[in-house]
Amino acid sequence: MKLKTFLIVMTLVAVVSDYLLPPFYPQFFQLRFGIQNPELVGYYFAAICFMVMIAFPFWAYLSKKVSELNILVYTQFIAGILALLCFYTESYIAFWIISLTMVIFKGSYLLVYPYILKIITKEEHPSTIGLLSVVVHLGGILGAVIGGLTVDLIDPRNIFLIMALGDFIQMGMSVYLLQNKKYAT
Repeated sequence: MKLKTFLIVMTLVAVVSDYLLPPFYPQFFQLRFGIQNPELVGYYFAAICFMVMIAFPFWAYLSKKVSELNILVYTQFIAGILALLCFYTESYIAFWIISLTMVIFKGSYLLVYPYILKIITKEEHPSTIGLLSVVVHLGGILGAVIGGLTVDLIDPRNIFLIMALGDFIQMGMSVYLLQNKKYAT
């Protein structure tokens, strides 16, 4: 498998993992914490967007000094641990703090997009960007289906076990790419 293809698969894993819960925040907060106020759900969603918005410039700055895949090994590991903590926490306030911290680390996967563009020729940029667009939408659909099934059929907090699995898979893929001589990372 080419490095670009491998990174696109890694992107799919990341997007599926990220889209498990957003369509189901109202149900999640009601079933998990008894929160029914839509304003609180909206504040939480806004806080997530804000965290990604402030975190990505930091990861981009760091990637000038440390390779993207090395960053992903550590950040996805931390995100996976924090997802496991989200699974176990019973406190609404602790959930906010842990999950928003998790989002900061999960957001580092966005570094894959410029990294892919860096390793391909300029002529490949339009087709690769189009492919990434399709992958993001497909990942969003798959994530929503898996998240919906989890909320409806199992237990909403299990979404965080699936998220952690996605984070650990991304971490493993990054380690594999870094250690495999086949890929010039």
